[in-house]
Amino acid sequence: MERVSIFAKNVTPNLSFMKNMIPFVSLLLAVSACTGIPENKKNALPQDVERLSGEVRDRFIPDKRVILWDVDYDVSGKTITVKGATTSPEAKAALLSGLEEKAYEVKDSLQLVPDSRGS
Repeated sequence: MERVSIFAKNVTPNLSFMKNMIPFVSLLLAVSACTGIPENKKNALPQDVERLSGEVRDRFIPDKRVILWDVDYDVSGKTITVKGATTSPEAKAALLSGLEEKAYEVKDSLQLVPDSRGS
């Protein structure tokens, strides 16, 4: 009785095709990884808003251990949603009025939370 194999004889993979595909696949992966806008750059904070935020933080929040200042922004054109939380009503007021002075439409979602010291 003759032994029959279910696998074809003398079949070798087409190595030259595979070798030619490696650079193509590598390039495809590199391009796809580099395309697309990173999440943090989609609504990048305008430079004047970044500057104002830093000035308010430096003026009213000298010590982060004492005063809460957890502020984030959503930017859509000239509309800015300010969100987060702070214990400083002065810093909140200065930030919001500064944004309005710069002709931004401000949506205030910044919560003013009680100070843990009771003041």
